[in-house]
Formats: sequence, structure tokens, C-alpha cells
Amino acid sequence: MSAPWKRNITQPCPAPGMAAVHSLSPLELETLRSLGNGKTDREIAESLGLSEKTVHHHMRALLIKLCAKNRTHAVVQALRMRIIELDQEV
Repeated sequence: MSAPWKRNITQPCPAPGMAAVHSLSPLELETLRSLGNGKTDREIAESLGLSEKTVHHHMRALLIKLCAKNRTHAVVQALRMRIIELDQEV
């Protein structure tokens, strides 16, 4: 059986669990916090010293790991799972 974060984004996903939370890399967490603070991919890339393409890859990984349908849903999932808080600044 493959790891849950390796699923195709179009496949159905069970509710994300703690395994997904623990599988998030430090850069994925920073990307998620920045996203929650309303930053664009370009702003996230600039603040983390990454290319926009790398941020896109992190976003795709986040969507898969959090079983999210889009960026907003990823932030909602992260808030529900207490991965991020609304008042965190990046």
C-alpha cells in the first residue's frame, strides 16, 4: 500500500490523520502558514527564498497530504487539525 500523501490528487481521500500532519516538511508548514496569512505564491516564494515553481510543488504536496480540494480547503483543514493558527505571522 502506498503512502497517503503519494495519492493522485484526483483520487478520493479519507479524512487526513495525524500521519499526514507528521509528514509535512518544514517548508510545507511555512508555505501553509503563509497561505493562511493571505500571501500569494510569488510572495511566499520571495519570503522563503524559493522559486514560484517550488512553492507550486509544496502546494500540490499540501493538497494531497491534507486531502484538500484547493488552497482554501488546505487552510481550513490545517486550522481544523490545529496545524496553524489564524494569528500566526510569517
